[in-house]
Amino acid sequence: MADRFEHSDLRRIWAALASLLVLAIQSSVPLSMAPRNNPPGSRWLLAEEEALVRCLHEHRAEASGGSGNFKQQVFNKAAAAVAPHCKDGSPARTAAQCKTKWKAVCCI
Repeated sequence: MADRFEHSDLRRIWAALASLLVLAIQSSVPLSMAPRNNPPGSRWLLAEEEALVRCLHEHRAEASGGSGNFKQQVFNKAAAAVAPHCKDGSPARTAAQCKTKWKAVCCI
């Protein structure tokens, strides 16, 4: 019976094991999961998104097969339509950014 642990000893052992488990989990989290620091102006404003959708809706007849796949010329027009709605001091959106944003929101 001398080899039995007392209740307080077991609590300390379990606390130590829990601490070791937390440390092991924290050290195994990859650095890629660290929060991203987006450059200023990288988030789209609601007005920019509305201008993008409005422009693409106006040119919906130019989408191939009604699938929402627009040609580069339409995204160039969309970038020009979004430009007046950009935040002061931030660069205007490019056609490539408009295409990427459209791919992200068209299926919502």
